[in-house]
Amino acid sequence: MKWISLGSSCQPAYWIRNYIKQPEAYFFDWLITPPKALVKVLEEGIDSLLLSSNISIHHRGIRVVDDFYALEFQHDFPEDSKGIILPGYESKLESVREKYARRYQRMMDVINAENNTFLRYGDQLQAIEKLIPTLNGLLGVNNVYVFISHHITEFEERGNVYLFPCGLVDDWRGDNEAWLLLLDTMQKKLGNDE
Repeated sequence: MKWISLGSSCQPAYWIRNYIKQPEAYFFDWLITPPKALVKVLEEGIDSLLLSSNISIHHRGIRVVDDFYALEFQHDFPEDSKGIILPGYESKLESVREKYARRYQRMMDVINAENNTFLRYGDQLQAIEKLIPTLNGLLGVNNVYVFISHHITEFEERGNVYLFPCGLVDDWRGDNEAWLLLLDTMQKKLGNDE
């Protein structure tokens, strides 16, 4: 069983890599992924990823956005000392597309081979409620789905779905205490505690 980040930011990937000690990168690990982008990628695949006709710069110039999928790339293109994407970023589209195609294939190979624990951060409760049946339908009911968000007010277990609250903090890694509680709890529930 693997842990797979479903976004919506880098936090799940950071904690999977540093706490679970799972080094491989998957498609959503380092992207900003709104719920509609997550569903679109899982339903349709990534054949249209990073086509130049679908690309724009957003968020005061710090993110390249694939407008077709609504995916935001914050770590993959050259930037200046203030984090602003540099002119000529378009020349990197093909290499970034290839990198994400490898990560997507790696993710799909693992999804198709075994049951997994999927981890997602930050959504509002209404979005989570919509995602749960969609993910169960797309990825299967034998997987475990874990959500952590400052919009969740208390821990809840619903069969194969776990909801964890967290605080809203300025650190990009998130609420350390909440993440550690989530990971310790899930390791025990999944029988992986050391």
